[in-house]
Amino acid sequence: MRNVTISLESDMLARVKQHAAKKGVSVDALIKQLLNRELADAEQSWLEDFFEKADRIGLGSVDGVPLSREEIYDR
Repeated sequence: MRNVTISLESDMLARVKQHAAKKGVSVDALIKQLLNRELADAEQSWLEDFFEKADRIGLGSVDGVPLSREEIYDR
């Protein structure tokens, strides 16, 4: 695992430590949680965009009629 150094203003670091303590986690764990959430949100957004575009162009349907799971696998 690699280490990363970040710089925070003293008042922000105090608030982060207080918030982490309220959650019962370390500052390191809190930052990991926040980054994981941010990445998951970004991935979810990409996936939603994909399905929206797929719906718009009719991917997964024939003449506007959605294909069943079996029909998709058969193709």
